[in-house]
Amino acid sequence: MERLIELADDKMETLIGREGFRSFAEAAGTRQLSVLNRLLEFPSVFAWAELHDREYGEKFIYLFVYEQIATLRAENIALETTHPQAIFDVTSPEKAKFCFYILRNLIRRNDPTLQDDMQFLINIPSVKALLHTELTPRESNELLRLALSRGNQPAVEMLLNVPAVRELAEQNNFYRREARGALNIEALAQNRESSMTALTTGEQNRLSEAQKRYQPIIQERGVGNVMSSLRETLQSHYEMHPAQFQTSDGRTIHLPFHWKDWEKERKNYNADTQARALQAYYQHKVHTAWRYLLKPNTWMASDALYVNRDSRGGWSTFEEYQPLIAMLFLAASDKDVLPCDGYTLETRVEHFIDELAHIGRAHNWDKSRHNVNASGEVISEEYDDFEGDKPSCYSGVKRRLFQSVQGHPLFKILTLDDVKQELRDFMREHFKQCIETHPDRALQWKEAWNKAIETGEIREVLSEIDVSEEAEKSFIQKIYQKYPCQFDKEFKDYIMKRFHDKHIPMHAMAFGGEANLTSLFESCIKKKAPTTKEELRQVRLGHAAYSLFPSSDKPKSSNEKLEPEGKFGEPSKKL
Repeated sequence: MERLIELADDKMETLIGREGFRSFAEAAGTRQLSVLNRLLEFPSVFAWAELHDREYGEKFIYLFVYEQIATLRAENIALETTHPQAIFDVTSPEKAKFCFYILRNLIRRNDPTLQDDMQFLINIPSVKALLHTELTPRESNELLRLALSRGNQPAVEMLLNVPAVRELAEQNNFYRREARGALNIEALAQNRESSMTALTTGEQNRLSEAQKRYQPIIQERGVGNVMSSLRETLQSHYEMHPAQFQTSDGRTIHLPFHWKDWEKERKNYNADTQARALQAYYQHKVHTAWRYLLKPNTWMASDALYVNRDSRGGWSTFEEYQPLIAMLFLAASDKDVLPCDGYTLETRVEHFIDELAHIGRAHNWDKSRHNVNASGEVISEEYDDFEGDKPSCYSGVKRRLFQSVQGHPLFKILTLDDVKQELRDFMREHFKQCIETHPDRALQWKEAWNKAIETGEIREVLSEIDVSEEAEKSFIQKIYQKYPCQFDKEFKDYIMKRFHDKHIPMHAMAFGGEANLTSLFESCIKKKAPTTKEELRQVRLGHAAYSLFPSSDKPKSSNEKLEPEGKFGEPSKKL
């Protein structure tokens, strides 16, 4: 290895690439410490390895980091001894990058005893210059965001003392959207190690709320029983649409669910046919999800790295995640929680199964190849190697699992656009109820609305369809209950500002356009329109509508001047 490094010279960092990661994983499996420590000296390998904290942290990374910081501190002391006025720095760009990743590891561990070391690294000028940059592609201010997600307050404070870090944080509203869980999904998709990204504060809070709802069910039924139910669901889905392939003579073969049954059948096929059959298994998402939860998994690749093994074979690291998997399965299949964002109950469960399948073959997509797209451009694309299962490592599972439940309010990322839509839906339903409940009065509201649109004249009668303060509070409470961890003061203030806009005194004028009040009047009034001249005359006089007010408030005659009414009998607010 040393000879190879010598020959590669300064190109080794580029050449090592993904093979270096695999070499590290293989060396870790056999505890070749000298090889591991040598590989860790390359920033790209160290950056990859330290992400896998569960697999390599205490075993290999922490001691290596300690030794590296000790070496840096010794260099600092030597400089202070010979040049008391000098400022310690690392001049090599690669070494500065290496220090950046060491700092990232210290932040990730969130250990109070590491604060002095963090500050020491931050104070190195060449390292400080990197703190806000996209050292990892599409991950600007990576260290601050990591510190926020880990709840590492001392690290957050240290980093915000760096002007470039603070300025970028200010430009991004101190990552408040991200704290709610609104990560850049596109960036995650483009980042091969996106599954290693820590859950944000918002995501952690949402996960906690989901646990509050489903943990009592798990305690009652037991994790094992819920997991059995999941496996039964997967088998049921598979039996409805089993994996299949075509033989060389054109026959369609449906593959059995269990390995023992496949073993009996495969004896009838040659090697090429068997290979096609296995590919059908590997491409079948439901069966792949089931295999991810199988112990042992007979379909496991012999060279899969991140698995447990014994004399029976290998299996994924799913066991310690079973309480989380059970909870997420309950959430995805919860018939009492209406799906959102265009999902149905069926598609919500399908997405959950798909994500389990992705976890089950995460590292079957490690290889890439060049291809030509429709525009004639040569692009690099990842592909399934169609070999035995190579599941995700333990450290990468949690984020992948968290993304497995979509179309569920407790797992939804609440944005201002979502709040706006909730408010639009509420106001439209409110206006609709007002019109349908009081169709006769609605004729006057419609006339006033049309007048306001045509001339800008706002008539007091429109105040009758304002939302009451009680209804406002009820709506806000409903949104809070739906998104308990995400609905914060910023969202509440927006809603209250819309309800009480000084410049728009009536809710019809504030919300009529976005709620499409015109169409509501047209569709609802048609259901019960006056049919005679007398009915129309009574409506115009307001007699028919006064049934919604207390009888004592009705005028004695149609000639009596009417005081404008407020919200269904309440005193109107003055313009």
